[in-house]
Amino acid sequence: MLLRAPVIRIMGWNDEIAKYCFLYFCVYLLYFQGTSIGVLRYFEKYHYVVKANVTYAIVRCAGFFACFLFKMDFVAFFLFDCAGNLAKFVLMDYLPSFPLKSSFGGLR
Repeated sequence: MLLRAPVIRIMGWNDEIAKYCFLYFCVYLLYFQGTSIGVLRYFEKYHYVVKANVTYAIVRCAGFFACFLFKMDFVAFFLFDCAGNLAKFVLMDYLPSFPLKSSFGGLR
């Protein structure tokens, strides 16, 4: 956050692009896939990774198709991309809880 203004100034971005970058940064705060993928690999539950990636692709494709079909602007495309990323990141943080719960008899 401290570098936001200098980076925007150096890159020559306008306020609109800076707003989109900030929103995308907020979505990427949920990007903790390294640990989750490690847990899923340890328990050999690769189908959870596939489910998260397929969900991501479906949300983005459906959103992009709707934007194209209804001739929406850039903001709609951007929001659907953020929604797809958000769905993937939340699923990748949530899905490893299933093998952990079954392996340790439920975490409390």
